[in-house]
Amino acid sequence: MERKDKEKETKQGYIRFLKVLIVLILVSLFLFASIGDIEAHSGCCSWHGGVCSYQCSHGGIGYCCCDGTSLSATCAPYYALCSDYSPPQVTTNVATSVTTISATLNGNLDSTGAPVKEHSGSITCQLWFEYGKTASYGYSTPEQSKSSAGSFSTSISSLDDDTTYHFRTVASSGVGTDYGSDLTFTTDTPPPTPPPTPPPPPGLITTCNGRTASTNVTTLYPTTSWQTVSGSLSSSTDTKRYAVSITTTGTYEFSLCSADGGSDNYDSYLYLFDTAGGFLTSNDDACDGTNAKITYSITSPGTYYIQASGYSTNYGSYTMAYRNRTPPTPPSGYCSCGGTIYNEEWISRVQFNTIDKSSGGDGYANYTSISTDVVRGRTYSLEVTISQIDSWSEYVKAYFDWNHDLDFEDSGEGIEMGHCSSDGGIVSANVNIPSDATLGSTRMRIVQQYYSYHGPCGSYTYGDTEDYAVNIQEGGHGWIEKADTPKAGGYGEAVVGTSSHIYIARCMHASSTPYFWRYNPTTNSWDPRDTSGLQTGAFRNGAALAWNYDDSIYVLLGGRYSDSNRRLFYRYDISTNSWEQLTDTTHAQGAGDAITWSGYNIYAIIGSKGHGTAFACYNISTNS
Repeated sequence: MERKDKEKETKQGYIRFLKVLIVLILVSLFLFASIGDIEAHSGCCSWHGGVCSYQCSHGGIGYCCCDGTSLSATCAPYYALCSDYSPPQVTTNVATSVTTISATLNGNLDSTGAPVKEHSGSITCQLWFEYGKTASYGYSTPEQSKSSAGSFSTSISSLDDDTTYHFRTVASSGVGTDYGSDLTFTTDTPPPTPPPTPPPPPGLITTCNGRTASTNVTTLYPTTSWQTVSGSLSSSTDTKRYAVSITTTGTYEFSLCSADGGSDNYDSYLYLFDTAGGFLTSNDDACDGTNAKITYSITSPGTYYIQASGYSTNYGSYTMAYRNRTPPTPPSGYCSCGGTIYNEEWISRVQFNTIDKSSGGDGYANYTSISTDVVRGRTYSLEVTISQIDSWSEYVKAYFDWNHDLDFEDSGEGIEMGHCSSDGGIVSANVNIPSDATLGSTRMRIVQQYYSYHGPCGSYTYGDTEDYAVNIQEGGHGWIEKADTPKAGGYGEAVVGTSSHIYIARCMHASSTPYFWRYNPTTNSWDPRDTSGLQTGAFRNGAALAWNYDDSIYVLLGGRYSDSNRRLFYRYDISTNSWEQLTDTTHAQGAGDAITWSGYNIYAIIGSKGHGTAFACYNISTNS
């Protein structure tokens, strides 16, 4: 019994051993398989902690061992590495939604440049379009970000109608930049403005603008200078009509505007009819509030008709100015000038009198079809706006061919306007129209260059040049301001003119410094004359000058009411710029002094309210 139990126990122990052995074998197999799998994966980094993703210096996402060491060559084909990235690739697609002033530019990001693997990388690209009137472009759209392939687009506006534009796509990342092919589109042509419905010919019509038509008042013969004719409408149905004799073709103006010499005291209306009486054009409020003005290009000679009436039931008196305003044909043969790189800094706006032109960079642009009227002897402000892609010093110089000799090399034809160093910077200058400038169309050239002024001719690297036309006209009958005197005046300056200059003595109080100036009408400039031979407060109330038509100016120095007996009389020598005291006057001087030259003698009214007056003659030969 005891032996059986022992055998039984031995058998059970053996069974337990087999079970444990089987378990151990299974665990060993599992561990062996697991260790083999770990070996296969950890081989990318040996025993360096496994694989981790990180950001490359160019902005993409790559993989390396978590401790920063590189992946093994065995694993590299399955993981994105920083060295696997390439520049992005883009395609330019055709523009859509093209109008007269806008369009939509389209493109496709074909590839971001990120490697495509089992564990892929990723990178963000910046996308935009370049566009302009040439293949040099000059304009760019705002950038947009994209991290996957696909289409993109941008709308642009403020375009010129009926104009061909170039454009292309651009994609950039930290790895590199790619440009799509150059494509073009042409903006739409605006529809023509429908002509107004013409009224019947003036010889046949009975009403116009609700008014009874009148017969011709008189015939006008326009010239290139403004002429005027005055009239009056007697009722709310009255009109006045004039025949206009046109002998040469050109642009003609009929104006009730005060700026042109016209006027009216009612809300006016003008009509222009052709030689057959057919309606050409009309105007209501072209200027000065409710004043009418017609500007029309007449292409064949003949008798035309201009009719004055009132808007609605308005009527009253008027003065109509009229002229042939066609300027002479601009001279040709000017030298070329312009920048070769003009999409980094350029002229973006020019303002001069009525000229206000905005533009992009072209290197050189001929805008002589744009013109403004200016008057001899007057001063006008010139402003030039500069655009650029960085903060550089841009210098601007303006040139005017005042004498029409086809160059800008004569004195006074170049004006340095200064420089600016920021986008949208403005430089300005006052332009004095010379009193002897040749009448008619005059070339104005604006030259902008980086870092320094450039001359009116020749090619240069960075900058832009634009040409305009300035139509110079004779001054009117009003006052034209000249260069101010160097100092303010006092109690009535004394003045005299010689054959070439004007001399002015400054009258002030007894303790003031005496000033004597000479004005040059040709150069519109002043220069001081010597007064070292005169006492303090030399010129006083009533100072008077007279020229002897040779080399001398004779001067009564005047006197205040508080001067009891002031009789000073001097001679100024023009050639030596010096003074000589002569014999005193026989009577005390004052505010009533006046002097003139006649028959080789000086005649003078001498005196004032305080001392009475006298009329006397000075003998030059005897100094008495």
